[in-house]
Amino acid sequence: MRPSTPDSSPNDALGLSEIRTVVALYLNRKDCSSCMLVASDWFHDFVPSVWHTIDFDKDFTAFSGLTLHIFAKYGGFISQVANISSIEHLKALQHSAIGSLKSIKVCFRNQGLEFQLLADTIRRSQGALISLDITTPPMHEKPPPAWKNLFNYMYLMDAISSPPPPLEDGTWARCASSLRSIKFDHISITRESFSSFLQRCSSLQELSLSNVQLSSHAASLTLFAGSKLRCLVASLVQVWELDPNDSLAPTLLAHFPLLQKWHITSLTQPSRVSAEMILRDIAKCRSLKDIRFSQGDSKTTSNLISHVLDGLISCTLSIQLLASTTIPGLVSHLNTLTSITITGNNTTETTATIIQDASTTKWLQLIPRLCLHLQLLSFEPVVYDIEVIEARQWTCLNLRELRVRFKDLDTLQQIDRCVKQVRFWRQEASASLTQPWDTDTIPIRVAQYMLKFKRLRIV
Repeated sequence: MRPSTPDSSPNDALGLSEIRTVVALYLNRKDCSSCMLVASDWFHDFVPSVWHTIDFDKDFTAFSGLTLHIFAKYGGFISQVANISSIEHLKALQHSAIGSLKSIKVCFRNQGLEFQLLADTIRRSQGALISLDITTPPMHEKPPPAWKNLFNYMYLMDAISSPPPPLEDGTWARCASSLRSIKFDHISITRESFSSFLQRCSSLQELSLSNVQLSSHAASLTLFAGSKLRCLVASLVQVWELDPNDSLAPTLLAHFPLLQKWHITSLTQPSRVSAEMILRDIAKCRSLKDIRFSQGDSKTTSNLISHVLDGLISCTLSIQLLASTTIPGLVSHLNTLTSITITGNNTTETTATIIQDASTTKWLQLIPRLCLHLQLLSFEPVVYDIEVIEARQWTCLNLRELRVRFKDLDTLQQIDRCVKQVRFWRQEASASLTQPWDTDTIPIRVAQYMLKFKRLRIV
């Protein structure tokens, strides 16, 4: 079917290309395909959305059956490829027109040719590539040591450290700065290759590493220590035990002097590094102000918060990591903290024990009273009593987002009534001052208290 050219009214919003382009972002592929047939100008506005993302879990059969002519015509519109898990998936991407990929997500075991095809795909899109996610799942739950490097690690030295042939217009210089987000899982490269890679990725903002080996460090080699990376996702073991055969290899933090945010996925202590050395190395990251703890022990958490980190701005931690020393450590940052999040399941026995602890409860009540600059307070596992809050006023009046639970406000109907009441009072400020309200009910009392926070937007 050939696109038609329908008459469009001057008042028809879809008659504007800019509007159609925005609408296309919210339609599924089938609807976008139908819109392409409406008119020739519609065709050009909706075709990018049809080809934007190729998910090989869903699209492989249809994608692999396309002709070279179709790839040549539309391959340049492909922006994201996800769930690449076989050599057939990689072969389907081998076309010169597919060279503007912004996001690549791969999960397969290296068998030689897969690596070569992946390297070609990465090189072809280096000028546009923003996000790279490569995972090689373990082949065995407990592989023999001799198999570890053979099966569980993909060697990507060539793909991520060797630049493509330089072009006359200096394209490679621009290519080097395109990647912003990288995730590697079960990857192994040399320390020198990794250092060289960081040096070229001047726009890199987020790096996530899990089970990654950076091997063959030599003291005679100069490591790149000028990365502008802002966010790191890695465990303590990943940061301090990069090479199982070299206990003297520099910590991963040596590359990131400007690190601002760190999600510590596990606080398990590295076997070959002392706790004192870890704390000393972290203290050198002067810009680290945003930290998230997932798994581990409360002692390490308390030490980092209380004695290492300076001027903490944002902290996220599991309810299981709360201790009598953790919360006072948070309060010590009262002049800088703007965001505190406590995660966890409030139904577990461990959580119940922690919340019922008198000392912990006391400190949890103190945080919103003492931390004046809080903008986000999320204590979902914790239950607050509105009567206690009314007696001991919160001073964090700049709150923009509040996620807590209140005693006796535990049904959807009560919560909905509370939120609607806050909205109504904000819209009808004058009426709320004159009308008599039943202030004895918990939803109304909570709603009245929420009015103190003029900037509150999310509850």
